Amino acid sequence: MKHGIFLALLIAGSFLFSSCEKGDKVSLIRIASETSSENGETVLYYVYTYDDQGYLTNSYCVEGTGGSYSSEVITYSNNLVTSKEYINGNDTPYVCLSYLNAKGYIDSLNYSFDDQVIFRGNYGYDGNGYLVSENLESFNSSLPYVFTAEYTIENGNKVNGIYKTVYYLGGTSSSESSLRSDIAVSHSVLPCLKDVECKTDIQKAMKLPKLKMINQEYAVNDTAFYEFSDSLNNISSENRGIFWKGVQNKNLVKTQVRKSNGETTYNYVYEFDEEGRVTRQSTVGNGAYVTDFTYSDKTFYK
Repeated sequence: MKHGIFLALLIAGSFLFSSCEKGDKVSLIRIASETSSENGETVLYYVYTYDDQGYLTNSYCVEGTGGSYSSEVITYSNNLVTSKEYINGNDTPYVCLSYLNAKGYIDSLNYSFDDQVIFRGNYGYDGNGYLVSENLESFNSSLPYVFTAEYTIENGNKVNGIYKTVYYLGGTSSSESSLRSDIAVSHSVLPCLKDVECKTDIQKAMKLPKLKMINQEYAVNDTAFYEFSDSLNNISSENRGIFWKGVQNKNLVKTQVRKSNGETTYNYVYEFDEEGRVTRQSTVGNGAYVTDFTYSDKTFYK
């Protein structure tokens, strides 16, 4: 299972941020559930719970039909958002600590399981509060990597994303050797041999255990271009009660073009209810992917 709504939203790219004065009685659009299916089969089902201010407090997810499930509990304290995700009823959760800046947007995060760090990230914003850069470093000893992204904002929307993932590969097992070959072929890149230990300053500062000897890097580059409709976006992170992602896309994405191993175009088609809220998002490109939305009618205070 893809752990956590936070991971799922790291590079989704079609969100809208809105705000209001604290204490005002406002009716906020909040998504109650969403069901995603691919080629007619359900792959993910989410149910969201909010507090009286419309902040997300629980995200329940089921993968497939009768598959793995998770319950994610979110709590808030000053400049810290804590998410604890329990997989298949396990007592030990995955823990995501999101540290917020002075504007209330995520500045850095720490994601761990059983006190072992899985990855850390940090984020940058422009003067208007839009996310323009992110950096994510994985500390998985079998496949460590660094992911970076830079975004261009125009007219209130993210129109361009430049992504780079560098995998640090090592080991001598057949599975790891196969993995190296698969990555090289699938992304049409060549290994850059290095006779140095790939251990970052962050890892040294964290005093993590020494990784296996690593002597190869694979850089995977990806660029995405986005076009938008005139319709306002109401399927954003804010509409899931997540307020710390920065100012997000004003409009709904209608086209996404990815240029990694060749070029792939995704087109988005929307259906709306009588109130103008998105009830279905259909994605066409490498298969048919559909997400259906329902909404809470509760009036929230913020």
